[in-house]
Formats: sequence, C-alpha cells, structure tokens
Amino acid sequence: MLLDDGGSLLAVAGAMLDASADVIGIEQTSAGYAKIVGCALGFPVINIARSSAKLLYESPIIAARVTQTAFERTAGIDSSAAILITGAGAIGTALADVLRPLHDRVDVYDTRSGCMTPIDLPNAIGGYDVIIGATGATSVPASMHELLRPGVLLMSASSSDREFDAVALRRRTTPNPDCHADLRVADGSVDATLLNSGFPVNFDGSPMCGDASMALTMALLAAAVLYASVAVADEMSSDHPHLGLIDQGDIVASFLNIDVPLQALSRLPLLSIDGYRRLQVRSGHTLFRQGERADHFFVIESGELEALVDGKVILRLGAGDHFGEACLLGGMRRIATVRACEPSVLWELDGKAFGDALHRDAAMREIAYGVARTRLMHAGASESLMV
Repeated sequence: MLLDDGGSLLAVAGAMLDASADVIGIEQTSAGYAKIVGCALGFPVINIARSSAKLLYESPIIAARVTQTAFERTAGIDSSAAILITGAGAIGTALADVLRPLHDRVDVYDTRSGCMTPIDLPNAIGGYDVIIGATGATSVPASMHELLRPGVLLMSASSSDREFDAVALRRRTTPNPDCHADLRVADGSVDATLLNSGFPVNFDGSPMCGDASMALTMALLAAAVLYASVAVADEMSSDHPHLGLIDQGDIVASFLNIDVPLQALSRLPLLSIDGYRRLQVRSGHTLFRQGERADHFFVIESGELEALVDGKVILRLGAGDHFGEACLLGGMRRIATVRACEPSVLWELDGKAFGDALHRDAAMREIAYGVARTRLMHAGASESLMV
C-alpha cells in the first residue's frame, strides 16, 4: 500500500515496479491526482482527492482557512484591488464566494470549456493586484512572470508550490532557508511577492491534526487504508476507484456531529441518506429532459455532465456536484436537460426519500432550499416558482 500526498511517490513506483507487483496506491490531493491521472502506473490508486465527501465538505473549510491565513499575513488588501483566481474547481469557487462580497473585482480563470467567461490570460494577467492559484497545476508559468503587474501578490491555494512555477521565481531572488517566508522578487524584470515562498499559504508548519475540521480528511484516509487492506488490486473495477458513496455518507454523518459551523459547509449534506442507487452512464446519455416530471435527486461520483436550457449549456457538473433538488423542492417539471459529456458514475435517490430526509432535518432543508434558489436563478427561472 502506497499512501501519497502529491503524486511523486506513486509516479516513481509506477516507473519502477513491474506488472506483477501487488500494490494499491492512495492519493489525497487534487494536485497529486492531476500528476498521475494520465500515467500508466500498472496498479490502481484509490482516489480520495476527488471523492464527493472531500469536494462537498472539505473545500469550503479549506477556502476559509486559506483566505483567513492569506489576509492575516498581509498588511491588508484594499477592496479596490483586482483579484484573479485560477481554477474554478471546488477550492477556487469557494474562494470566489468568500472574496466577492469584500472586493470590487474578483475574476475566475479556468481553461475548461463552459466553466467561466473566457480570459486571455497572457494579455490580462498584468491587470491584477492579487493572483490566487487553485488549479493544482502550473497556472502561471515562468513565461508569464515578466507580464505580472509590479507589486503583485501571489498566493497558492492548492496543495503544492507549482501554481506559479515557484522554483523559477525563487531563482530570481536571494535564497531563504525558511520555506515559509514571504519572498520579495525584484530583479528589474519581475516585481512580485510570493507568499509562503510559493507553497500553499495555509501550510505554515504548525500542527493541524488537532483541528476538528481536519477530522474528515483523516477519516477518509483511514477508510481508504482499510479499503486497500482487504482489496485485491487485479479485481478492482477501475484504475482510480473511489470510496463507496455510502461509506462516504457514513463518514459525513459523523463529521456533521463535530462542532463545525454549518455555514462553513455551504453544500448539501445528503450523502448520508439511505436509498441511493448507483448508475453508470455512457457519454451522451441523457439523465432527463427539460419539461419532464422530476422524480429523482442525483450526486456525481465521477465524470462530467452538462445542464442545458433551451439547447444552450448553462452549467457543467463534475465529481462531488449534485443536481435535481430544485424541481423536487418546488414541485416543478425539470427546468433543464442534463446529459453526460463523458462516461460517468452517479448515485440516484428517489424523490420521496429525498423529501422524507428534508422533512426530518430542518438544517438540511434550509441548505437544500438555498442551493435550489441558486440553481433556479442560474437557469433563469423565477424563485417564486418554489413557493
């Protein structure tokens, strides 16, 4: 069993081990998963990084911690400062939600089709005072460093120092033995401050295991270790299997008993409801069509889907996302068509079980209605339809 945090160990093992090796890997970070996802390792890797429970619950907490840490370690960022977030994934989206009420301009850049309004990054990057990297990959390569606005602050909100090609920036300044120091780069060509030397801004060397909000990550890792300890590598159904959604649901149910503010979770806590049915769908498969009767709620385990209104794509959905709640809550027909963009795995919950769960849990019901209102406005439907 190989437990990795960043993908480097798994990549080396894949290059060194032959096909007969009885090995199962575990990767907990999105940056690490991105590093190995295209590699022919020769052994399966349990994908904690993109698990629904981690994406739904951990991301808003990390976003809050990253934001708090970043602004504590700076003298203060004026509300007029232009902020760019690279990466519209779980962390980037949560960060944007936190920062937009405080700043006049917060833009999100993502290269995936349909994610955001397109930004021509090489031409636009010089217009930002703060850039926060949340892609898990290199979002601002060395070739763009001299295009940065003088005095820009660079913060990594992912799990490594690769967001800003930090090695190249560190070579432009005097070496500092403290890897958590904020580095000022001013060599005549680049004028930038690299917070935490380019490493994740919330990684400051302090112990984190005592933080109750980290219990979810620890529990998911422990579950993956237990899963790997009884699994047979050759019999696993895919190269990157996930923990079963029901197992994740049990972990989430326990996690919600920890004293973590409900607002920090900000997503729908429905993984712990009994009655899900697992679905595997092919690329192009339509889950339901606009105007059809609504009778199920869905959570995506893996893959990508798109929502269309009147034939136009309005939303892309990936692992950890959920959909279908708006029409169930409002007693409406489907306001959009949802179809798979690639082979996907989903969990389907009957509408009656969904309604019964919300009837029993007022906090869950409040969050569900908040999410549904957002979805309705995104689709251009009136919020009053839910009343």
